[in-house]
Amino acid sequence: MSLARLRGFGSAMEMLLYPERMDVALYRRAMDTLLEEAKPVARQLLRLRKRLWGVDQLYPYDLWAPLVDQSEQISFAEAGDLLRSALAPQGQEYVQVIDTALRERWVDRADNQGKFPLPICPFQYGVHPFVLTNWNDKLSDAMILSHELGHAVHSLLIHQNQSIGDSEFGGNSAFGYLAAETASTANEWLCCQYLSASTDQGKALPRPAICWRLVSRLCSRRCSCMEGSTNG
Repeated sequence: MSLARLRGFGSAMEMLLYPERMDVALYRRAMDTLLEEAKPVARQLLRLRKRLWGVDQLYPYDLWAPLVDQSEQISFAEAGDLLRSALAPQGQEYVQVIDTALRERWVDRADNQGKFPLPICPFQYGVHPFVLTNWNDKLSDAMILSHELGHAVHSLLIHQNQSIGDSEFGGNSAFGYLAAETASTANEWLCCQYLSASTDQGKALPRPAICWRLVSRLCSRRCSCMEGSTNG
């Protein structure tokens, strides 16, 4: 709080939200609404976990344990077709960037020694972004790819339409975690909606697996997004 006052802010939260261009009142309303709307669903999910596992009490680590078998197989080529179809609502220009990224090897999916262990999409002004991920032919890999390609398209379009001073990420730059994670999480949502409403080559993916993937990924991204906003 003392540091916030020295920097001319009314509170620590105001200081931490400043890079996000977000008003404290807006942040509080968003969090209050999210928590209020999520309560019924969260309680149902907790009751379901207890019932499936036959336990009376849950612990924090139980919240990340899978509820269903997540062994659905999907090749990289099939994932590309899935993304082109699922992300079509984003528009032709958006899908063209996705197609270019997949065809021109913007995605490094091989598991190599010394490679950064987590999915990431590094980018630099004037150069198209790259996606670093590890591919194991799982549905979760396709969802992660959709997320990182959301970052890729976001950064590419920013660089094409804004100056270098208005295109960097983090700190006092043009956009922060909230904007960045919105661009990527929207892709995951569209993919889950597409999988829930359609089939791929006549084979429907199990609906519980889709729902679990959506809940787990969105929860984890919401947490990382909010932590980035309030923890610097």
